Amino acid sequence: MPFMLQEEIMVPHQGLINVLSVANKLHPNSRVEVTVDDTRDRGYHLRCYSFMMEEVLFKALVATRDYFEDTKYIESAHPTVVLWLSTMRSLPNLKHVGKDDLEDGLARRLANAINKRLADFIKAYFSKEHTKSLNNVKSVITRNISSTRKYLRGLFVKYDRLRFVRVDVWHNGLNTDTAIEDVIRDRGLYINVASLDVSTVLGFMWRLDLTREFQYRHQFVFVVAESEELADVELGERLCGAWKKIVGDKGGYANLASRPRDLDNGWLLGDYRSIGHDEIAKQTALITMILKDAGSDENLLAVLPQRPHIFGRGKRPSLTRILTEVIRQGMAKN
Repeated sequence: MPFMLQEEIMVPHQGLINVLSVANKLHPNSRVEVTVDDTRDRGYHLRCYSFMMEEVLFKALVATRDYFEDTKYIESAHPTVVLWLSTMRSLPNLKHVGKDDLEDGLARRLANAINKRLADFIKAYFSKEHTKSLNNVKSVITRNISSTRKYLRGLFVKYDRLRFVRVDVWHNGLNTDTAIEDVIRDRGLYINVASLDVSTVLGFMWRLDLTREFQYRHQFVFVVAESEELADVELGERLCGAWKKIVGDKGGYANLASRPRDLDNGWLLGDYRSIGHDEIAKQTALITMILKDAGSDENLLAVLPQRPHIFGRGKRPSLTRILTEVIRQGMAKN
């Protein structure tokens, strides 16, 4: 049964995630070949019999077609996507990719052109230059580990015991009109509102990623004073309520303090929800748990034209700053 592209609502950048799926299936000696099939009643169409490659390859090509219909510039925060777009931009007859009713000669010319570009991409993908670019992306993890360990150790020196509360908050998705600028603005506003609603918040850590439903999601761990009287679940509800004040029905939230099941996350804090300054083993375990996801979310980098901050941490803002920013950003949003 030949692979046929289904009609989907997909913004161009979202489809570029398939470029990473193509790259992940490659090795230096890969030979990916596009061929032509005759469907008789509907004309000619392209196929790819390389192992587990056909679906993601044609989705990546269709996303590339849509991308260059939308813009002539190459802008992606992921070096592999930039390399792919640069390689495929001059592909002859790119506008015909994804169609299944091609004329024989056109189909064969397009298949040959794609095969040549694929060979060029594979060679460049495994080059020293591109490997260095990928390593630069991964080096973000090392910097995050160093700075966040210093941040948490500093808090444990200052306070005898700390509590940690995890919540997830997100915007509805890429198919809405939410832009990355909205995501960054709302994150700052949320930190201020949450700090107002929970006066015992001492600091926070967050990670930005892209969910399977293509939603911009922030995974937050709030650092709370041990003197806080509310239970973790109640604290989580209050922190989620702060997000609802900002986005209303344009986003969602999950109170991870209630330890829900069947969620795609790695920060269920469990035994590390309350830690003393002398509990070094627990501190190390908590830092390891948080920092294992402190690198760059590759899917997010693929769909964005500029490199955002993926992971961050901070102290509770001052009351003056909170009130000033809440008023300023609230007015800007309206």
